[in-house]
Amino acid sequence: MNVHEEHEAIQTLLQSEDKYRTLVEESTEIFFSIDWNRLEFSLHLSNVSLSIFLDINLEEVLGHSNLEFLLSQNTEDFLSFQTIV
Repeated sequence: MNVHEEHEAIQTLLQSEDKYRTLVEESTEIFFSIDWNRLEFSLHLSNVSLSIFLDINLEEVLGHSNLEFLLSQNTEDFLSFQTIV
């Protein structure tokens, strides 16, 4: 692969990443990713739709275990979210 082909491949990849990032960030559907390597199944990525659904800031959710929400004041909202998933 020459330098020009490599540059084009990188630009195509960056455009694709931007397209899908925008799709996830602006979607009204809830998107999230869970760290399955930990027993707590901590959320490490989500869009704003989860924040709206749970009526809390994403910073309060990301990096935390599902178990923390089961024990919090948001238990009812989180349980309803779990049943949807």
